[in-house]
Amino acid sequence: MVSIKEFLNRADSQVTVRDAVSSLIEKIGSSAVAVDQRDYAAFLADLERIRAGLTAGLTPQAATIVIDSTMQTYNGGVTRLVRKQAGEMQSIIGMMAETVAQIGGENTRSVQRLQEIGDEFKRADAITDLQGLRGHLSECLRGFREEVLRQKEQADILIAGLRKQIESTPVFSAEMRDGRDPTTELAGKEACLKAMQDPVAAGKRRYVVTMSVNRIQSINARFGHAAGDRILRVFGDFITHQLDPADRIFRWTGPAVVAMIERTETLDRVRDQIRRIMDMRVDENLELGDRSVLIPISAAWSVFQLLSITTAERQIQAFIASQGNREFV
Repeated sequence: MVSIKEFLNRADSQVTVRDAVSSLIEKIGSSAVAVDQRDYAAFLADLERIRAGLTAGLTPQAATIVIDSTMQTYNGGVTRLVRKQAGEMQSIIGMMAETVAQIGGENTRSVQRLQEIGDEFKRADAITDLQGLRGHLSECLRGFREEVLRQKEQADILIAGLRKQIESTPVFSAEMRDGRDPTTELAGKEACLKAMQDPVAAGKRRYVVTMSVNRIQSINARFGHAAGDRILRVFGDFITHQLDPADRIFRWTGPAVVAMIERTETLDRVRDQIRRIMDMRVDENLELGDRSVLIPISAAWSVFQLLSITTAERQIQAFIASQGNREFV
């Protein structure tokens, strides 16, 4: 293959050279990648002006210089547009991951897979790579739908079981008559649901923080229910002191504590704030007869923005149900 300059320097007639350059210009225009129709039309118009210039007396050598500059400009625009589209696609995947985290909990496999897909997309250089990522994304979303349905079933079963326990425990209704949990002295679930209806302060967003204290059943089984109640009370006091005075904290059911907080920050910033709190070490000494046992207190947690009370209640219950396997860890 010879270069354009070598082609033009051959001992052909000037007319033949002009015809060859004209045909080359036409071929360049028909072979160019049309990413943006407006830019592509402008590129074809530039090439047509160069062809017209050949007829008007523009030398083939000068035409090659103009063609080279025009192609570089057009190819640079195509490259920038492709990079912009890739960035927008990464942003779309990021928003999808955030939505999945809000609905299903940020520790689900679907969220982790979406994050992996986002990382793979950054490394995708070929169309075949993008086609493969499309298949992975479809599989991930299908798995997410199945996971949400499974969590809903678990939440429904849990709600039904808790309702039976409540109905079979008359003492519980008496103790909760004032709407406050006797163990933690926090307002209860009904108060939490009612508080969700309150208007949000101007310029702020309302977030729901669900915290499920780990190993409560095993502590109850080993040391008695009084010990488990004490751990819940200590955890409730800890969260109360760590959050802002304006934040509201509630005892949901079982080992769960729910906080409603209003912030101007984004969901990611709020998660960082809660993560720093939950990473703090909390211990409690249990005096058991003639011995003392140091119990580390930790909790699984999830944060989502409050958009719908019905959806929020379902998300809270689903998250609590998903932590059942942590009881004896």
